[in-house]
Amino acid sequence: MLSISQLLFAVLGEAVDALIASSGRPAIQGVAGFGGGDDDEAALRRSKRNRMLAYAGGGAAILAAAGGAIAVILNMGPSDKEVLAQVNAVAGKYECAQLAVEIGPSRGVRVAGFVRSADDLKRLNEEVRAVKGVGSVEIAATEVIYPHCAVAILFGGLPAVAPEAAPKLDLQPSGEKVAVGSLMKLNLRNAPSDGYLYVDFYDRLGNVFHILPSPTAQNNRFPANAQMVIGEEKPGGRVYKVTEPLGQQVVTVIASREPLSIGTRPEMEEAKGYLAALEAALKASKPDTVASSLKTLDIVAK
Repeated sequence: MLSISQLLFAVLGEAVDALIASSGRPAIQGVAGFGGGDDDEAALRRSKRNRMLAYAGGGAAILAAAGGAIAVILNMGPSDKEVLAQVNAVAGKYECAQLAVEIGPSRGVRVAGFVRSADDLKRLNEEVRAVKGVGSVEIAATEVIYPHCAVAILFGGLPAVAPEAAPKLDLQPSGEKVAVGSLMKLNLRNAPSDGYLYVDFYDRLGNVFHILPSPTAQNNRFPANAQMVIGEEKPGGRVYKVTEPLGQQVVTVIASREPLSIGTRPEMEEAKGYLAALEAALKASKPDTVASSLKTLDIVAK
């Protein structure tokens, strides 16, 4: 890459050469001496004056060229494509995150999606703003803690299906909040095909609670569009009393035409190991045999 001094020399070299060459030529050529000595002396004075004007004009041209070259140099910088690539590189290094980058006029950048912690969100803002050539920065990302971020990435990668082709999951009564000490009840409807249902509850501490199947509800095969209430108070039924931690939790349901190869699981375990087994089982599933739904709910103080 050329240095600034080399670039200036390249831009100005031709102008300087032209000016030097012009100094060796008479300013007025073909002056005929029809008169005496006075006419010759007047012509010589005019020649000197014209040469000085030529020097001055050439100098002005050099200065103008220098100014243009400096303006070009000052305007040099990363292209929009390069800025976008650098911001994408920054966004791509965060674990358990899903981020989308857009670039607009004047290299303004918008980053949307989620990261796994408030610290990551702060660092993302700082690192994007530090990218050379970036304009205005809007960080529209949110914090989604682990294991919820991993669940969102896994389920977001499954083939999309129409809402009517997916299993349905809702709280009973309908809403988004459940108070500590209350019983959590879930309205569940199977997909429009016979198959197997897998219902899991992911807390904020890195654990997953298997609702279906579970040691107390091992049969998870249901006919198409079957409806049920999970957590209902009835003889032999299993109830789910809500406890802390407070805040957002995630409940998922998977409907599969064939049983998933996830092995026998304890009623509660660390989400990390289960998600690895679930991801492998979903990848091994036949195309168009799996549908899913995901619901968030907030546990609030009583």
